Amino acid sequence: MPKETILIADDDRITVQILSNCLRGLGYEISVTADAMQAVMYSMRNPVSAIFLDIKMPGGTGVDVLKRLKSSKKTSHLPVIIITGSNDPNLPKIVKDLGAEEFIP
Repeated sequence: MPKETILIADDDRITVQILSNCLRGLGYEISVTADAMQAVMYSMRNPVSAIFLDIKMPGGTGVDVLKRLKSSKKTSHLPVIIITGSNDPNLPKIVKDLGAEEFIP
């Protein structure tokens, strides 16, 4: 039985490394993109079980990615977990309203 794949969309190498190690330890395959548009394209073309999504990345924002993922029939079902260093107090509500499963500051 193939392992489930988690996409980590984040341009911070340390965050990617920590998440990758944790998720691999739980038995997941990991794919990584460091650009917002790459995250959208990868999700549209490849089967993933969930996405860990940063808010600030090259190529657009995580909010833009979340909107695109949730507006497509192909990816609207995917759980999206927002990970960010942003301290914007409005961000948790914004991303939850757009369909994010969780917000991890």
